[in-house]
Amino acid sequence: IAISDEPLENFSEPRRKLSLGLSVRLIALLSIVVVGITCAFVFFFRHRDSSLGSVGNRLAAETALKDNRPNDAIRLYQQDLEQLKLTGGSPSQLFDVHEKLGAAYTRIGDLKHSTQAYQNAADDLYASFIAADKKGDQSAKRKILELTALTVKNDFPADIRSTAASKLLFELAWVKVRDGDFDLAESYFQRSLDLWKKRGVTELRERSRSMEGLAWTLIRKGRLNEAKELYLQSLATREEIQGPMSDACLRPVAFLYYINQRQKNRKESTQLRARFESLIEFNIQQSDRNCADVLLALAELVEDKKEAATLIDRSEKIYRADPSRFRENLLQLEGIKAKNAAN
Repeated sequence: IAISDEPLENFSEPRRKLSLGLSVRLIALLSIVVVGITCAFVFFFRHRDSSLGSVGNRLAAETALKDNRPNDAIRLYQQDLEQLKLTGGSPSQLFDVHEKLGAAYTRIGDLKHSTQAYQNAADDLYASFIAADKKGDQSAKRKILELTALTVKNDFPADIRSTAASKLLFELAWVKVRDGDFDLAESYFQRSLDLWKKRGVTELRERSRSMEGLAWTLIRKGRLNEAKELYLQSLATREEIQGPMSDACLRPVAFLYYINQRQKNRKESTQLRARFESLIEFNIQQSDRNCADVLLALAELVEDKKEAATLIDRSEKIYRADPSRFRENLLQLEGIKAKNAAN
């Protein structure tokens, strides 16, 4: 048996190294935990203090306005906004403060900053609407649009040139169309269109969208001549900036066909129907959703039951090709199909 001449204490050296390594790791882990807990507490108390400060500023600002001290109110609302941005304030909170800030600026006759504050309010809402739309959160979208409705109803200035305000009014109008409230839908489409007109020739596409929405609402209210004029204007714009075979021409051509059919203009309706079919054939591969949507919308209008059924079948064939992408469209289609069958 070979006996080592190495001292016995040397055999404990690996154990000491292992123990030391574990101790270092344990200390490092504990340090990370302590730092994490500290950061959490700091964040919590800052967030709490900022939130309390934000509410305090808002209440103080409202008191200042009541006491006819608008400049103090403006300063407090601005502090409130900074705190809300730090703590991730909700869209409704940001909107509320921006709107009140706009009212305070109006009180002192500073229309430039008042308009900017209202624009910021609309921008907050629209950014939130887009985020909710991407997530497919219909409830959140609805709440944002209801907030827009409140704004329009109260003191939202009609002359604001905010892109966000125009787009939100457009979306809100379509919600009212789906609710069957065509009077409010007409009002919102008109205001959206007015705002786009103020922006000049740079917003022709958006202007055309609002114009077509307004025209659709007028059709549902039986005002065909007014709707016809709007669709003719929209079509001329679409042809000029997007081309005569663009899928953007589908909607005005389809509903001009319908209007002329209702008005017994056979020559015009025949020509428009032929053009509509050419547009569908030309755009079906690249713009399947738009083609299907317009087919279904036309089916909802036409009086001939067989023609409506054919249009529904054509749109359904497109939607069924990709049911996961067109889930909401298929639900809408089933409703229109049932309605057509009942008539």
